[in-house]
Amino acid sequence: MCRGGKDIFMKLISMYTESHRVFKDNWFLPSLKDDYEVDMSFCEEQGGAYMEESWCRAVTFKVETIVRGIKNNWGEIFLYSDVDIQFFRPTKALLLSAIEGFDIVCQRDDPSGVLCAGFWVARANHRVLRLWENVRRSIYDVRDDQKLMNLSLRMRRRRKLLYVLRNLTGCYRYAYLPDIFYGGGTITGKHWVEGMPLPVPEGIVMHHANYVEGIGRKIAQLEYVKNIVGNRADK
Repeated sequence: MCRGGKDIFMKLISMYTESHRVFKDNWFLPSLKDDYEVDMSFCEEQGGAYMEESWCRAVTFKVETIVRGIKNNWGEIFLYSDVDIQFFRPTKALLLSAIEGFDIVCQRDDPSGVLCAGFWVARANHRVLRLWENVRRSIYDVRDDQKLMNLSLRMRRRRKLLYVLRNLTGCYRYAYLPDIFYGGGTITGKHWVEGMPLPVPEGIVMHHANYVEGIGRKIAQLEYVKNIVGNRADK
């Protein structure tokens, strides 16, 4: 591997709706610190409120984007990222190190260990394709890609020994990214509103504005974390 991950090809797959264009244009793309080849898909659905019909169609589009991305980048390591994210430091070398020995490594969504479906690095292989094809089969009934991903990955781990004995090549190999890959619920697991403190780890490399409802509050959380990181850098 080249030093720092430079000159290592790595695709970044993402998608956005019209409602999330502001994150793509003002936060996500401008803050990237790495030379990812960005594969950005646009979904014509507005996105809507959580679990509304338009939101569900957008989530279905996301899962289809991921399945297509796995097939188009077969044999490669790639990053999937939502766009309500800002970067503070390079991430590619850290992700390449984290994925060693695993199929998929995800941001930790909350203290209980839920895996975040909005930021993860993976290998485009048969196991990861099977994972997301399974999610796609049930997405419009369950309407929650993160829930389906966690059910597939975490149930396999609870039965890991038996499953490995039955089929060594079929066991999903997953892990968590360190908390410097930070989300609004990673440490607290609490929904955030303006005025609430957030325990932002030292040395964070990125921030995912989640555990918050509404575009305005997502932007407020992005600004809150950016100010904290900026103030630390000034000291």
